[in-house]
Amino acid sequence: MGRLILEGVEALTGGGDTKPLVGHRIEWDLGAGDEVVPGHHVLVNATVDPSRFWVMNDELCVGDSLDKATPYTAGDYVLYEVATVPTRDDEDTLPFHALYKRVVDEAARPGEESWKRAKANMLALWQALALSPDLTAGQRDALANKYMGEMKSLHSVANQVQDMGPAQGPSPDTGKVLDGAVKVLDL
Repeated sequence: MGRLILEGVEALTGGGDTKPLVGHRIEWDLGAGDEVVPGHHVLVNATVDPSRFWVMNDELCVGDSLDKATPYTAGDYVLYEVATVPTRDDEDTLPFHALYKRVVDEAARPGEESWKRAKANMLALWQALALSPDLTAGQRDALANKYMGEMKSLHSVANQVQDMGPAQGPSPDTGKVLDGAVKVLDL
């Protein structure tokens, strides 16, 4: 997480030479029963009483109570939040997304050979999901079910399109052009 925060600071300052001077380490041993507890954390460049800090609308505030707190301006700080989410909405940025695109590409093609390739790619995608450190088990299973459902739906439509009869247009000329285009599918 420290690397992510440092990259965020570098992005804000426009510099790539930022050297961390302070750190905050939080460890969770899920195997020992530790839970990831959502909440805000702050690194402050000052000696302060942590019991006086509050977060309102994702802004660091200071005061004797939440009702009396005002925005903190006495020193530099980094405020960040640890959050747990049941589902991901950024899977297109994760390393396995290219495999998903291959599944979609093959599943959207009609025929048994494309279906076999789609299933082989789906198996590789499942393995990548299972090994991904970016997903919880629940997120992994939800994505796998979503991807398999999309794969089946895409392939079903591709086969339906292929199985359609000759195209018939409003005029004989339009029908001939469409029939010629449909014959390409028989190649």
